[in-house]
Amino acid sequence: MAAVSSPLCARLFTPSGLRFLFLAVYKNRTRLFVSVQRFYTSGTSTSSDDHLSSGLERYKDLQKYFYKRLKATYYRFSDIPDRSVVCGHHHVYFFEDDGIYRTDTRQSKLEPEQVLNLGQVSRGDEKTVLENEERKQRVQWTIQRIRLSPQEKHLAAALKSIHKEEQSVFVEVALSRDRQILSINCNSRTSSEVLLIDTTTSQLKPFLVQSRQPDLLYHVEHWKRCLIILANTGPGQEYEVVQAPLSEPNMVSWVPLFAPSPGTSIKDMDVVGDQCVLVARTPANELILIIVPLTHTKEAYILNDGTLVPMTLLHVKPVESLRQVPLLVHVYGAYGREVNMEFCPEKRFLLEQGWALAYCHVRGGGERGLYWQRQAQVAGKPKTVEDLQACIQHLFSLGVSSPSLTALTACSAGAVAVGALCQRHPHMIRAVTLQAPFLDVLGTMEDPNLPLTLEDREEWGDPVGNPEHRLAIASYCPLHNITPQSV
Repeated sequence: MAAVSSPLCARLFTPSGLRFLFLAVYKNRTRLFVSVQRFYTSGTSTSSDDHLSSGLERYKDLQKYFYKRLKATYYRFSDIPDRSVVCGHHHVYFFEDDGIYRTDTRQSKLEPEQVLNLGQVSRGDEKTVLENEERKQRVQWTIQRIRLSPQEKHLAAALKSIHKEEQSVFVEVALSRDRQILSINCNSRTSSEVLLIDTTTSQLKPFLVQSRQPDLLYHVEHWKRCLIILANTGPGQEYEVVQAPLSEPNMVSWVPLFAPSPGTSIKDMDVVGDQCVLVARTPANELILIIVPLTHTKEAYILNDGTLVPMTLLHVKPVESLRQVPLLVHVYGAYGREVNMEFCPEKRFLLEQGWALAYCHVRGGGERGLYWQRQAQVAGKPKTVEDLQACIQHLFSLGVSSPSLTALTACSAGAVAVGALCQRHPHMIRAVTLQAPFLDVLGTMEDPNLPLTLEDREEWGDPVGNPEHRLAIASYCPLHNITPQSV
């Protein structure tokens, strides 16, 4: 078991008061700090039998309603063919491996007509037949979507190229806040490259800010013919704010404007008027706003704006009464994203029924900056599972619920940690609920034709080209570690 190396926080909600307890977990000791107590009174009670009964009835009615809607939706789309189709006025367009075809709905006996051949797709800078043939061996095109003009005179197709020798990136086009600069952001999981177009000039030719470098991430905003750049060039490869002239935007011209204090990580940046507004998280786990005046960059103002911490516990009953309550544990821990803690009626209903809700902000997420994310990438992925295990065991040691009353929930990539924990320690939990789970990590990362496989290699690794990555993935991949277990 890996101990949680950072402070854990439990937010305690009761009908008569609001308490915050901060818990620090180490390998051999636990410290308890009571930092804030604020009490309020409530005119309602959630403990009466009538309230519980009415709540259950409302839940059953909602369950019937959603089941009816899902059933109707299924029958509405159940007869759609597996292949993607687009219907025009007199033709039906569909995808195949080698291109786009269409059939004439007025003459059903005719063979499908090919309107786009992927084998003929090439770049305009290629000059010889030999170069074209070599490129066909290196590049594979897939169709993402197609669109038809209103009169079906034109067809537009979005294509994705898979290049064996090039890094896959996500492309986003955005307009600066002052609407003067158009940015073309080409970002992978670990590096960035940004092109800019100055819309105030007659020549709309893109120019490069800084060419791609390994592990260099940066984001650009425009301010008075200067660029305000958020880049991970600060201490420990964390984000800092730098400035460069629009005429010379490359890294050589970057001048530091603001670097946060050690332990504070910048999460987002925007330019409003003559102010650079930053969202950051402090070592005390406070989410804060930092306002840097661009006209007087030596000054910075910090505004408190809430609290986010490595583990959050919500409950209604007193702490000493949590031993026999059901516990629902939430986790994500991937792509530098924070576990979802948004309000939803279902979670409120569980709290009213006496449940405790825990949110584990494990490594791999973005709660504590880029360093926290990098700790659980590629070969470090098992740390996410170890953190989740340590959090749950610590809750049990504090008297919160028990294995027979504990359930885990996750969505998408969060299912990796849940699935791996179930296989390693099946007796720690009683139930699991997963939404759109990502469980076949090894099989997915071995198939470059699947969506996001190439883009996600920086997160999970390359099991095809790197034997060490394959061993690491195989050690925790839920689908490839299924073993018989006694009930």
